[in-house]
Amino acid sequence: MQTHKPHNHQEHQHQEHNHDHGCGCSHDHAKTQHGCSTEKTPVGATAAHDHQAAHEHGTSCCSSDGPDDPDEESDRLAAVPPSGSQRFSWKVTGMDCPSCAKKIENAVTSIPGVDSARVLFATEKLVVDAQSDVSMRIQDAVKQAGFTLLGTTPAAQGDEPKTSRFGEYGPLILLSALMVLSWVLDFFNPRLGEIAFIATTLVGLVPIASKALRLIRSGTPFAIETLMSVAAIGALFIGATAEAAMVLLLFMVGELLESYAANRARRGVKALMELVPEDALLIQGSVRKRVPVASLRPGDVIEIAPGGRLPADAELLNPFASFDESALTGESVPVERQQGQKVAAGSLSVDQAAQMKVTSEPGKNAIDRILQLIEEAEERRAPIERFLDRFSRYYTPAIMLLAVAVILVPPLLFAEAWEMWIYRGLTLLLIGCPCALVISTPAAITSGLAAATRRGALIKGGAALEQLGQVQTIAFDKTGTLTEGKPTVTDVLPAAGLSEQQLLAIAAAVEAGSHHPLAQAIVNRAAENGAALPLAEGRRALAGIGVEGKVGR
Repeated sequence: MQTHKPHNHQEHQHQEHNHDHGCGCSHDHAKTQHGCSTEKTPVGATAAHDHQAAHEHGTSCCSSDGPDDPDEESDRLAAVPPSGSQRFSWKVTGMDCPSCAKKIENAVTSIPGVDSARVLFATEKLVVDAQSDVSMRIQDAVKQAGFTLLGTTPAAQGDEPKTSRFGEYGPLILLSALMVLSWVLDFFNPRLGEIAFIATTLVGLVPIASKALRLIRSGTPFAIETLMSVAAIGALFIGATAEAAMVLLLFMVGELLESYAANRARRGVKALMELVPEDALLIQGSVRKRVPVASLRPGDVIEIAPGGRLPADAELLNPFASFDESALTGESVPVERQQGQKVAAGSLSVDQAAQMKVTSEPGKNAIDRILQLIEEAEERRAPIERFLDRFSRYYTPAIMLLAVAVILVPPLLFAEAWEMWIYRGLTLLLIGCPCALVISTPAAITSGLAAATRRGALIKGGAALEQLGQVQTIAFDKTGTLTEGKPTVTDVLPAAGLSEQQLLAIAAAVEAGSHHPLAQAIVNRAAENGAALPLAEGRRALAGIGVEGKVGR
């Protein structure tokens, strides 16, 4: 019989564990009122931000350096609400692009009693400082602008409406089909084709013009939807029916692509939030009970099952235990922790049940601090984004005023023909649409951030992404960056009397069922070699040493 001690991991039973960790988060932001979280903040109070920097944990999530750009200063959310204000927060659904965030801010800030409003696009969060509880009016204003508010609690976010594929792609599919039909009709009968293009344009105008009207009523009269609607209608008047329909089709395609890119970018944030389970096993003397993670407080004792994730930052009470912290650090090899050492929320207990003492307040664990960094990065927009925000603020009304001037000035002052100058003014509206700028730039930045997230890199916003082009030297962290972060067996050196195949079979038999990455590497190598695994008996881990088992020969 053989005894095998290949690596260092904790005591376990070599059995399959249930890895269903839930999909909720532990963000207990505040008391919920009307589907939002709110907190009254007197003068001199600490920040009421949901994901505060927890400096007592040794992680600074706040920067004391002021921004160099005054526009960047205006992007920041005030750390402390004004005197006597309350801070409300909601989750916003229905945003396709960063410009949607500005539309929501305009709608909310127009409400009397609202001091400030900030929409964090990456985390889909609306934060409002108001002198009184105007939550119902805020919800009405956001709904009128075409978006939906949900509470910040996991239960409220569970009520998020599901968007059907037809509802998302239906208008674009319908408009595309009508465009193809119009081209076919135009090929055989130009007169009938022109009528078809007019009908296609009117169908495409319905969702865009209705959204433009909602935005006008909510305080954003010069939105891109407004200019698109006016340009399409103007194109119909000058007889450019095919161009009118095509402009609307391209606009819908751009909106859909931007929505897709935004959703891909948010997946990394959602995956991070899902590292924290919804409930925890609380131990109170001899009583064990499941409780919501939001109810945990520092000093509570909880137990984490093998394969379970920590719902909060906690201190280990066991003599030692092994934790997989790869979700936070990228290091795939489990970390050995001794009694009294702290372990971050989201870490996974590898091989044994571990009793832990909670050390973090709700909403202030390691995952929440990372989420706060993402929110702060959201507020530090790229210089090109801030420029385009200012540009689009003045460009759209300027183009519309210029088109009106082109239509009115020559006929009134110089007795020119009205028909020609109306045609030119409407042409200016059509070609002056800034969709290439105001849509493509945020979409490009969002897509870049999403592509980096899919490859394991979390970039702190558009400003950092833009600065990457000026980087001269890059220093890499090896694990998970230059390497896959997954150990593999490179060489097998059998002792005398054993073949490589026999050694792999014996080692894999002892390691089978272990969650340790080194154990899995050995089992995978044996499977690749087609080794038949013998039966291993008495398998057990030697805490801090390795694993052993008996294999009959």
